[in-house]
Amino acid sequence: MSIDIQSLLGTGISAKTGDLAEFTRQNLVKVEAHVGRNRGYIPMPAKQLGFKAEKLGANGKAFYDGHMQAGRLSLIPTQVEARFGCLEARLRNAIRHAEVCDGMIPIAAYDVLKAAYEDIRKEYFAARDEVVADWDTLVQEFQRGAEEMLGGVRMQKRAREQLYKVICAQIPSKEHYERSFYMGLSVTAFPASAAPDGLSASVAADIERSWKDNVVGTALKSIELAIGEGFSMLGKAATAYAERGVIPSKTLDAMTRYGSDMAWKNVFQNPALTMLAKRMKAIGAADGTDAKEIIIEEGLLDMWEYSKQMGLSLELSVTPFTEDVLDTMLALRQHEQMRQMKI
Repeated sequence: MSIDIQSLLGTGISAKTGDLAEFTRQNLVKVEAHVGRNRGYIPMPAKQLGFKAEKLGANGKAFYDGHMQAGRLSLIPTQVEARFGCLEARLRNAIRHAEVCDGMIPIAAYDVLKAAYEDIRKEYFAARDEVVADWDTLVQEFQRGAEEMLGGVRMQKRAREQLYKVICAQIPSKEHYERSFYMGLSVTAFPASAAPDGLSASVAADIERSWKDNVVGTALKSIELAIGEGFSMLGKAATAYAERGVIPSKTLDAMTRYGSDMAWKNVFQNPALTMLAKRMKAIGAADGTDAKEIIIEEGLLDMWEYSKQMGLSLELSVTPFTEDVLDTMLALRQHEQMRQMKI
């Protein structure tokens, strides 16, 4: 079943490629995070060296536990590395939360994302500066710890001394470590037109074909992902209710946020998403678990019916229902609606 993109768009939004491209350009931008640093890793295959952490002395084992990761020594203690990793993850998660698909961010949400990025960046470089300020002590402690650790390895003294020199030679300078940090955002406008002039006919045709696919694909994917996300939340809530008779507060909070987020995430004004957002807010406001479950099932049936009409795909494994059960529930609801209309 082919999907009619026009039927997925809100009133007044044209599915003509040029019109839809211009609408997308005015409402979405592509945002990518660029972040990284010298992690101060030094290859150290413990198994090949023939030693086990539990056989090391107290100081050597403490150093091993605090600096060894996946067969590599880390100059930076693991708890400090974890702090950097957490900040990097926060940035990527902020983008992931704001995107509608493939890094495409509603322009209406960009200022909020930019403010979050600036806060994270400030923390990131402040954490770096703390490490740099303590660099000499950090290196001395690392060298002392490496020596303690190697003292617990069964190997010839000369080989141990040589390995120690190799490890120390790989310690970066303070200046190199400081300069290695970077964190930034690249922001790209959506292309409102296809190929520029001056290209061969063959290249221009291929670029235009790809551009048209991208225009339609961006709208379709953003709508399908949002519907799928909402359907998954409802399905998990229904499963929890069916298995335990409760709906976790974390799930309820996520559904409430989803309802609020659709005010800016439903860029293409899809009517089903508008309806689903209202359902999500109603679930949070409903009094009692049983009342919430009724709205949850109604929301599931709304999206199931819509997906069948539009040819969209939904993941049923997150729900306690099979396709046949949902079809039966939907038929019963439609029958009841028709009966009510006749009254």
